[in-house]
Amino acid sequence: GRAGGRGGAAVVEEGPPQQQGQKRPPKAEVRPEVQPGGGAGKRARKGGDGSCSDPSTRYIADPLAAPVVQTARAYFAAHGLDLPVHCGPLQGWRTHAKLAVRRPPEAGAVGVRVGLFAPGTHDVVEIPDCPAHHPAVNAAVAVVKRLCEALGVQGYDDGDGSGELRYLAATVERSTSRVQLVLVWNALPPAEGEPLPQRLKRLRRALRAEDKADGMQPGFALHSLWAHFQGAWKHDNAIFGREAGSWRLLAGSPLLEEPLEAAYGAPAGEVSHLVRLRFGPNVFRQANLDAFALIVKAVRGSVASFDEGKRPRVVELYGGVGTIGLHLADLVRSLACSDENPHNEACFQAAADELRPKLRRRLAYTTAPAAQVASSGGLLGADLAVVDPPRKGLDREVLEALRDPAGPRRLIYVSCGFAAFRRDAEELLSTSGGGWRLAQAEGHVLFPGADHLETLAVFDRVELGTVS
Repeated sequence: GRAGGRGGAAVVEEGPPQQQGQKRPPKAEVRPEVQPGGGAGKRARKGGDGSCSDPSTRYIADPLAAPVVQTARAYFAAHGLDLPVHCGPLQGWRTHAKLAVRRPPEAGAVGVRVGLFAPGTHDVVEIPDCPAHHPAVNAAVAVVKRLCEALGVQGYDDGDGSGELRYLAATVERSTSRVQLVLVWNALPPAEGEPLPQRLKRLRRALRAEDKADGMQPGFALHSLWAHFQGAWKHDNAIFGREAGSWRLLAGSPLLEEPLEAAYGAPAGEVSHLVRLRFGPNVFRQANLDAFALIVKAVRGSVASFDEGKRPRVVELYGGVGTIGLHLADLVRSLACSDENPHNEACFQAAADELRPKLRRRLAYTTAPAAQVASSGGLLGADLAVVDPPRKGLDREVLEALRDPAGPRRLIYVSCGFAAFRRDAEELLSTSGGGWRLAQAEGHVLFPGADHLETLAVFDRVELGTVS
């Protein structure tokens, strides 16, 4: 799930509520704010005693009791469908976290505070040992905080724009527990040939010295270290900016590798075409990849059951790095994937290039917004469309293209914002919507404890018949 272009707000994290407008550059990621999912990516709330109660954990005792789950079940029941809802582990599921870094508020204090913004403020509430975080995320945060204090690295000050470290992003490679770490540094990118800021160089050296290397022992293991230079301040809430040359790889490999074995419903050793997804630091990645793999598995089932097993021509909009689309290569006649983030295509191609040539030839990628692809006829002639839009839902141009009877006969809609999904669904199901009907649906709790639901729905043209 993602939101609006995948950007982000004060307490940072991908994942709804505004799963950051983030869904990705080139839209700037906005600073972290209230995000679902326990810990990173949500804005924390201070209680009357100064404690922090996270609104994203309100339903942690019973995630299926969240109001949006009840609303979704009632909606689909009104359309004659049951809505099975799946929920995975309640702890350790968040493998991707963005956190705010600020200077301690006490007079004369030095160092950093790392965590979430309290509502309506830029006051950082620290969340050490957050239970929703993968242990490697918590370990990385602890190491960065300790080293910053030892080296005199200052957290950012919203008042005067001083300080060095603005935000911290930590992403875990699940198979190794190594962390892709991004330091959002309060400076303009150094010109070609200019050295890095001295404290950044010292912090890089110290982080590399802390690296446990293999990730198999408890503690901090570094996959890669990135600096993202972001010098804007005052009225700019962006976490990740768009300046040319603002990303620097300081150590390690540029891309994480992530296989989604659960997407196939079989052990990895039995899958001849296992996809190893690639993720750089500047692309969208689901915070709960384990749970999202089950959505990918369900999409595969819907594609495989289409048109009596014939291989369909598929168009995927809002495709990201190919998290869904690449896992359809063995089921399709062709797949045309697209997304607006210019950093996605290299990740898609790196994963696609490892597939067998026969499968690789079925795949194509275009860097373009979904609205542009749809309005230029990109859905015409397709048998099946897959959409995974940001939280705001489908673009107007996509809805218009789906009305055309010359377009796809099946639509698989993966939604991270139920309100927008319901609005889009009602338009598709209207008398002028193009002849669609709801065929099946299921829900997935990707942010346990939050009032959020990821919805997968299958729409068929009326003439297609019943979905098995």
